[in-house]
Amino acid sequence: MMIFRRICLVGLLFLPMSCADFTPPPATQLTALPEIRARFDSFPPRLAPAVEAACNRPEQRVIYPTPELIECRTLMPPDPTGSLIMAYDGTLTDLPETVIRFHSTSDADGLILAVSFFIDVPQASGGHLFVALRSPALTRRFTAILRELGGTPI
Repeated sequence: MMIFRRICLVGLLFLPMSCADFTPPPATQLTALPEIRARFDSFPPRLAPAVEAACNRPEQRVIYPTPELIECRTLMPPDPTGSLIMAYDGTLTDLPETVIRFHSTSDADGLILAVSFFIDVPQASGGHLFVALRSPALTRRFTAILRELGGTPI
């Protein structure tokens, strides 16, 4: 299925970053997470299996924090991990992860599925700091994936 390959390719965009030259995003990018959104008549049945298939490497895990959320979480290589911990007052006991989050909400016209990309940096003082990942390439790819799943981008 084409949907599995596209999500796998997008998931791989997070790890091959230039670890030696990694610079954490500036603090100005710590505002609300940007989303790609699409309208569906009902929840796309191929979404969860596609995420499960694409997020299956040893450094990855799929979680379902609520019935409306699916997340693919990926541990990063040591250099960017260390940079993020230092830049954002992270902790060594709970490491930063890149996250692809799918969030669904129902309304009178059907369902809206939103996708966001961010780095979750657990804080030494408690809580979590979300650092937005802004990427035209990710936006284009996930817009295409949402269309392929039967959604209409909004």
